[in-house]
Amino acid sequence: MNSTFLILASVSIGLISLANLLNLILLKNNPKNQTLQKVAVIIKSWWLIIGFILLTLGTAPYGLLIGFCIISILCLFEYQKHSRLVKLKKPIATLVIVATCLQYYTLYSNNWSLYFAIPILFMFIGTAILLIISGEVARLPDIFSSYTGLILTFHLLSYLPSLYLSVIKTSTQGEALYLLFFVILLTELNDISQFLCGKAFGKHKWVPLLSPNKTDAGFIGGFIVTTALGAFVFSHFAGFSIVRGASMGMIISVTGILGDLTFSAIKRYFGTKDFSDALPGHGGILDRLDSIIFTMPSIFYFLIFT
Repeated sequence: MNSTFLILASVSIGLISLANLLNLILLKNNPKNQTLQKVAVIIKSWWLIIGFILLTLGTAPYGLLIGFCIISILCLFEYQKHSRLVKLKKPIATLVIVATCLQYYTLYSNNWSLYFAIPILFMFIGTAILLIISGEVARLPDIFSSYTGLILTFHLLSYLPSLYLSVIKTSTQGEALYLLFFVILLTELNDISQFLCGKAFGKHKWVPLLSPNKTDAGFIGGFIVTTALGAFVFSHFAGFSIVRGASMGMIISVTGILGDLTFSAIKRYFGTKDFSDALPGHGGILDRLDSIIFTMPSIFYFLIFT
């Protein structure tokens, strides 16, 4: 088994175990504390999340492709559950499942031209098919609105395995694993640092209509922390310069918050707090992946064009 994967697995399991132990100690001293009880539920879900990430990384590239193809389809159903196109849910689901499987097959077969073309083809052909099925011109805005969210789930999420496949061509497997792991880790740490900085220093709401808990201090604090961490981890473990690593940290911070706000807006449009309850303490799978859906393609294109 790859030594890099063993290191990443040990660190991940060690950190979540430490968090679990500390929370258990605190709960023992204060068993009725609702915040600690909620954290315990969140940590249990994190065991499942980390287990899935390690399983896919340890079996890359095939495990990444199969695992995230399944996750993309699950996210599709979470999104579709709230769609206003009630009569068209089954045709849309069928079309997107086919497109998703085809999308991941193009990665498997290394057909990058078709990989980039699928979302556009899907939009054109799928819209025409659905218009014929519905027979209503008035449904066109709803169809396009639904497609926008669906492409966010199945296409942008596929950039996670595609990032690994593109990097492995010119780097070692160890560097590719480190890169993927730290993009995921920094995306999550960016959310955490924004929350902590916002709680400690935040006074001014940034976008209260979309996310009332977001503050300017939280954004700035998360940006500084993620940029500094990016400069360190990407230069020490993934073979990039400090400047390039810091740039990647900046991109992760900015695009991460954009992903968070975008899906917050979608949920408000649908009138729901979470996409599902698949991950207790987190909400749905799509709720947990909203930032990563934006950070992964951003890093992918940054590495291509720089």
